[in-house]
Amino acid sequence: MKIRRELWFGFSLMALIVLAALYMLLSVPKIESGHVGLLMLSLVVVAIMLGFPTAFTLMGMGMIFTWLAYDRNTTHTLDLMVQAAFKTMSNDVLISIPLFVFMGYLVERVRRVAVVGQPGEDHSHAHQRERRGE
Repeated sequence: MKIRRELWFGFSLMALIVLAALYMLLSVPKIESGHVGLLMLSLVVVAIMLGFPTAFTLMGMGMIFTWLAYDRNTTHTLDLMVQAAFKTMSNDVLISIPLFVFMGYLVERVRRVAVVGQPGEDHSHAHQRERRGE
């Protein structure tokens, strides 16, 4: 199997990113929070470039590096995760998102019912008109 030039460029760029982050981490006497953040950023970029879904990449990296950042004190880390999730879910503005999606679903269903329910028309022609946007 022959690998194209673009793939070699992508793989070499990802390797360069990871090697640079590892070099910076190994060159300091004590690894602190900023260094862990740099490693996390580089791994997120590499994972997205490899084609992993963005949502799962961000979720997984966030959980792994939160666990590492708090010196493996999992009870403290999990308490912070629960507090952050509750703070986000209790935001009143975010209630509008599922309601907006539900409203779009209802509008779509009503339009289909209105097109199909017109008297004196063949339903297949009405469906074709709906698809054309008439």
